[in-house]
Amino acid sequence: WDGEVWTEKNHYAPSMSTEMYGAAAYCPGVNEYSGSFYQFGGIRIGPPSLAEPSGEGYLRFPLYDSWNIGPSSRNLARLGHSIVWDAERQTMVLYGGVFRATEQNDVFLSDVWEWSDQWVTWKQASQPPAGVGARAYHGACWSEALGAMVVFGGQGPSVKRNDTWTYDGVEWRRGPIPPA
Repeated sequence: WDGEVWTEKNHYAPSMSTEMYGAAAYCPGVNEYSGSFYQFGGIRIGPPSLAEPSGEGYLRFPLYDSWNIGPSSRNLARLGHSIVWDAERQTMVLYGGVFRATEQNDVFLSDVWEWSDQWVTWKQASQPPAGVGARAYHGACWSEALGAMVVFGGQGPSVKRNDTWTYDGVEWRRGPIPPA
């Protein structure tokens, strides 16, 4: 979108599989990832498996109009998770989701992982308090006003969640969120 017209772009890199229920974030940072789009995880649709959780990440660089392999980890394979760009710390934050062990056995996750271009791989961050709980299919965004990731709702192992939490890279706080 250039303000007037939508233009179709290259949808995926030749090495990318088609994935659903992944998460994506825009990286407006001030480094070589500036203006890039990062996509991570989901369920791989197609060969070699028809429903395998993915731990692959891809970066789309608008300057080169191309996709490249980004920070990936098979240990983080999941779907229904969230990813936001923490603008203050120049860090990607991944939270929650579900690991589909079998078609009848979903394992809901409450872990938090962070990635920065200063690190070679994802690093596990401090875990949220019990009240935040394991969840998937939640909404999340970065709030400049709060200097934190905002997480809302989602599905837990046996409950639908309608609560709000913030995470600033150090501490989790329960909402509601006051108007900015």
